[in-house]
Amino acid sequence: MKVAALLSSLALTSLAVAAPLDGSVAAPQEVAGPRGGKVMDTYNRVANAHSTKQRLSSNIQVDSSAAASPAFDVAIPAVEEIAADVGAAPTVADATNNTSTLKFGPAAAPFQVANKIPTVNFTVPTSWAGLLPTGSDKSRNLFFWLWGKDKTPSDDLVVWLNGGPGCSSLGGFLTENGPISYQSTTQGGPKPSKDSWTKDANVVWVEQPVGTGFTEGTPTARSEDDIAADFVGFLNNFQATFPELFGQGKRFFITGESYGGAYVPAIMNRIYKDGNKFGLLGGYIVDGVVTDQTLQSDVVIYNFAKDPTNKKNLYFQDSDIQAIKRRSDTCGYTGYIEKYLTYPAKGKLPALNLNCRTSPWELFDQLATRRNAMYNVYRVDGSRVSPFTTSPLGDPNNPTSTPTYFDNYDLQVAIHAIKKGAVQKKWDQCAKKPVFPNGDASPPPDETYLASVIEKSKSGLIIAQGNQDALIITNGTLIGLQNLTWAGQQGFSKPPTQQFIDAYGAQSGSFVTERGLTFAQVYKSGHMIPADQPGAGLALLQSLLGTKKL
Repeated sequence: MKVAALLSSLALTSLAVAAPLDGSVAAPQEVAGPRGGKVMDTYNRVANAHSTKQRLSSNIQVDSSAAASPAFDVAIPAVEEIAADVGAAPTVADATNNTSTLKFGPAAAPFQVANKIPTVNFTVPTSWAGLLPTGSDKSRNLFFWLWGKDKTPSDDLVVWLNGGPGCSSLGGFLTENGPISYQSTTQGGPKPSKDSWTKDANVVWVEQPVGTGFTEGTPTARSEDDIAADFVGFLNNFQATFPELFGQGKRFFITGESYGGAYVPAIMNRIYKDGNKFGLLGGYIVDGVVTDQTLQSDVVIYNFAKDPTNKKNLYFQDSDIQAIKRRSDTCGYTGYIEKYLTYPAKGKLPALNLNCRTSPWELFDQLATRRNAMYNVYRVDGSRVSPFTTSPLGDPNNPTSTPTYFDNYDLQVAIHAIKKGAVQKKWDQCAKKPVFPNGDASPPPDETYLASVIEKSKSGLIIAQGNQDALIITNGTLIGLQNLTWAGQQGFSKPPTQQFIDAYGAQSGSFVTERGLTFAQVYKSGHMIPADQPGAGLALLQSLLGTKKL
């Protein structure tokens, strides 16, 4: 899967929709048995979110007979071997460097990035970037870019993961929460970001799985367990290279967006299962995949579409709303939220028709595209458009390779994505080939690791949702969480109505926290909270770190 958001994460594909736009329907299918479905199935029929003229069709099939991924090898290559493979001449140990709040020994020196970065016309603090193996196999490498906390040292390390699957975390770095901001080629080049997450912690942006961005190797992942195994293998090597980030008094957090909602719990679960040698304390998921797509889109789309504000922003007519309702009626979804989204929960959700051929969400997406040329499923209030022609990340919907910001030889050498003298790599915001060659066979996180991860996280888990996101919809995420049992109880006892103030003093949303889980809804934000409402994104990060209460 490869189609993705301009500013972020989720690579989406769509199946052709046979039903007409007038809302007429085909015969409904039988109701499915257990609630849920494979994680990849969650998105293999979702429409391309940005392009209003182009729709890609794909039907990902999970091949259970395919060869299993190679077994995870816990052996760590010698630090000297890793350094030699980077291809950069070792520099003076960072103990003499005063341009970053981080200081490392000789093992980190080959990854050091200078204060002057090609294509960036201002001086930046020293950072560290490059490729590290996912285990002992040096042909499979993930790319990272590490930055220290601004101004004052920190004992906190935060990992950021974009989603897709197959979309680069460097996209998030450049357009969401990194220290360098570059939103459009019309703005005169990259600028220092006032909203970088490095205001509050040391942050490392990691491209993964294999097959994404600058990573190296052949994609073999078949499930989230494979993703977690590869990532923990990378972390072993990262810890060996930057041991100063780990150990007594150090704290570790994992954050992610969109399909990162599947990655984050799986990786956290693996770390906890292996004994938590990294000091993991908690996590933070932004508009993430935490339950199946039926709940997060189809079941709730009629309520979302008929909301007066959404109806106005989308230029929907009464006939559009009724057409969506007819499909919702046929699938048995109408009234589901009103009946079952309760506080406290009234028991487990009943079975749903998970394979309704008359998807009301797909009709919503087509009608919105028809009514509003500026429609963007990631933020339906019209505040985010799709300027692919001026995007430094390129157009992820275009099958033709076009230049992107990271398609720069000098930049790639500077950040150790390639060795000096090597052939320049082609960097794509989202992988053009599937990073799960046969699909992701994993069930949704709420059916696997999510409850356990919440219970084991000393700093808790935050799940945040932008209320203008029409792909992963607030009430869909909430009803999935109300069906989840953690710490001995099902769901939240109260709705998320407690107001919170963002990092800059503005009222930005509401939340509820119970038994280690926080759910926050962010106002005037779509799918990419760090970009749409950076102050809210920062406040939620600060809450995770324990430096600010919501």
